[in-house]
Amino acid sequence: MTPRELGYNLERLLRSIEGWLGEYFRVFFWNTNWLDASIFMLFWVLVGYLALVAIGINYAGQINIWVAEQLEHREKYKKDEDYRQQYDREKEKQKQLEQDAHEEYLKNRGFFERYFWLIFFIVLIVCGILAELTDG
Repeated sequence: MTPRELGYNLERLLRSIEGWLGEYFRVFFWNTNWLDASIFMLFWVLVGYLALVAIGINYAGQINIWVAEQLEHREKYKKDEDYRQQYDREKEKQKQLEQDAHEEYLKNRGFFERYFWLIFFIVLIVCGILAELTDG
């Protein structure tokens, strides 16, 4: 097989995939009547719909669990003084750890990280000057 034949075969393959995807999306988004679509295409469209429903159910379950946890936390936070104090201490400790990590990052930054914008604008100005000099 020559490179030219390979190119033609690849083009035919891509055109057939393009046609299949075009038909799939026409049926999927109801631009084509289901009575006019092939059974093969209806099968894949139904698989696509089932996948969307499964993804939606999964996200709904995750959101439901998160909401239940938040409501439980809020209820415990309002009623239990020990829980509130422990939660506030952990929150303050987490905030302090984040602040310490940020300060450590700022202290250990390299030269390029510190002066990135300065270097960027100097390079930009030098390129502009060189462009003006070479145009003249």
